Amino acid sequence: MTMSSTKPFIARLNAADLSTTPEKVIEIIQRDGGVVIENLISPELAGQIKKDLKPYFDNDIADKSGFFPSTTQRATGLMGISESCRELACSPLYISVANALVSSSHTFWRGDHQETVTGKPIISSTVGFRVNPGGRQQVLHRDDKYIYHSM
Repeated sequence: MTMSSTKPFIARLNAADLSTTPEKVIEIIQRDGGVVIENLISPELAGQIKKDLKPYFDNDIADKSGFFPSTTQRATGLMGISESCRELACSPLYISVANALVSSSHTFWRGDHQETVTGKPIISSTVGFRVNPGGRQQVLHRDDKYIYHSM
């Protein structure tokens, strides 16, 4: 793997390869800030997700704020509308990486002794995007900067 001087490099791993462990994924995310995981789900599951979300994309109303171009359609609340999306969210590799990177611990006093609790990630918002021909990709970013950690 070599880096291109004109295009950012994002490492790619194959979920079907036994060497793609949660530890390896975490190492690359911590080093590079992101990683592409190929074959995380089967082509059949990907097809079912596409089928499940199609009516929601087809009925999406254009974003009046202008943040999303007219070539981008959205489907929200994926866990409630698609069993296939729930199956994707329950991928063991995804859950292992999310638990390692997003869990947080807090120590507090209860009476005369300290207790430590750990909170694991909670999926509280889900959205799917369909970018149609002529549309442009969003830059790699984190939504939580704007939603969960603003002060």
